[in-house]
Amino acid sequence: MSKEELSRQIEAMRERLNDAVDRKIDYEQILKISKEMDRLIAAYMSADAD
Repeated sequence: MSKEELSRQIEAMRERLNDAVDRKIDYEQILKISKEMDRLIAAYMSADAD
């Protein structure tokens, strides 16, 4: 996946996480979104190393 696509996905996930926190949804769901965002950020960072 390209860095540009990863960046778009990270931004979308950030918006999703912010919305989840604002709506005070279940903690487990917030944690799941956060972990997915972390995975995307790690992929973005490793794309830098390539």
